[in-house]
Amino acid sequence: MKYLCLVFITILTLKQTNAQAISGNLKHHAGQEFTFQGFDYYETKDLATTVVDSLGNFTLHYPKEYKGMALLKSQDKNSLVLLLGKEPFVTIQGTHITEIDSLQFNATENATFFKYAIGQGYRTNALNAWKYLDKLYNMDKQFTEQKKVKKIIQKELQRIKETAQKLVNGLATDSYLRWFIPYRKFIQEMPTIIRTETERIPASIALFRNTDFNHANWKTSGVLKEFIEAHYFMLENYKSLEENAVEMNLSSKALIYNLKDNKELLNKVSKELFIYLEERSLYKASKYLAVELLTNHRKTLELNVIKRLEKYGSLKIGNKAPNIQFADKKLSDYQQPVLLVFGVSDCAACKTEAVEMLKYYDTWKAEKNVEVVYISLDTDKTVYEQAYKNAPWQMVNDFKGWKSEIVKSYAIYGTPTYFLLDAEGKIVSHINSVGHANAFIMSRL
Repeated sequence: MKYLCLVFITILTLKQTNAQAISGNLKHHAGQEFTFQGFDYYETKDLATTVVDSLGNFTLHYPKEYKGMALLKSQDKNSLVLLLGKEPFVTIQGTHITEIDSLQFNATENATFFKYAIGQGYRTNALNAWKYLDKLYNMDKQFTEQKKVKKIIQKELQRIKETAQKLVNGLATDSYLRWFIPYRKFIQEMPTIIRTETERIPASIALFRNTDFNHANWKTSGVLKEFIEAHYFMLENYKSLEENAVEMNLSSKALIYNLKDNKELLNKVSKELFIYLEERSLYKASKYLAVELLTNHRKTLELNVIKRLEKYGSLKIGNKAPNIQFADKKLSDYQQPVLLVFGVSDCAACKTEAVEMLKYYDTWKAEKNVEVVYISLDTDKTVYEQAYKNAPWQMVNDFKGWKSEIVKSYAIYGTPTYFLLDAEGKIVSHINSVGHANAFIMSRL
């Protein structure tokens, strides 16, 4: 069987040295560079690098304080997931890190999980086969009366499920694998849960809401982002849109409450989750997250996180947009719908969007009386004038870049950023692209 599965290796801190090591022989990687990469919540970091010798031998020394998941990455763009923690030296013998059947490890926790991972693959295949038979024997008339066979199918399904759980329960209570496997298992099985095992959703929701995200293992687990996003994706595909939004908000509330005293992680998780919800157009959930954080946890939030969330704070739809002083007039002087655009000349997306906007500008102005006001973050006057000399719309620049009061008042954290205002200067939409602007302007203004 050739597939990439998780392999876990445990290493104990050495009292006499500043590093721990993983070594071995993988002959098909001879001459290649190996990189050892660890995790820091949402980030990755290099722990060590080496070059495999001509016979396939290698040794990687990594910091003794690092405990948790790591990736052994090869020059031929393959990788193997490892667990570091209890033992000082680990050896791997085999041919290639994708040739799972060839890999052998010294007596460490990875051997236990290696066996579990392969067995779980077989169990998953068997479960799928028995589930198919179960469905068949409950829907086709030529099988529905075979009660003995149906009992056998149910018994075997239950036995396979119990076997997997017994293996996990049999691990030491303080074992990293016992902590890790349920989260990794949910991530892997989430698509199946959504498609064919929706009866498991309540238990999966409970797993998330009862999880302690302050647990030290999350920092180097490498699955924090996956676990959180898999949970919200499952909820997105659960019930109706309204019901799903309620469930997401309950999960967000539980997550925030759990992390309320952990400033660093609350900021990291809030930022990444907000981005995820916005990208998937789950605006009711992202709005709830933003309002809850801004209302009850603002003092804990970092400025860059607050800027993102202000979309549903002081800059929410319906609010009066902050006034802007131009050289000869103010934003409030326009008395017509205005599309505010924040951009900078060296932003590739800004350039692409500006070219797109040229196609619509005359139509917007003629048919909908919309003006475009482009606020540039350029700090070099010569570059700015060269870049925007032919722009047909109103250009604004105080050459203070990200330190501009205009930029601060609109909580800008990236470019391009858009706000569509009505004739009274109220925010009517948080536009995400020129295409979006055109659709909104032509159909709703």
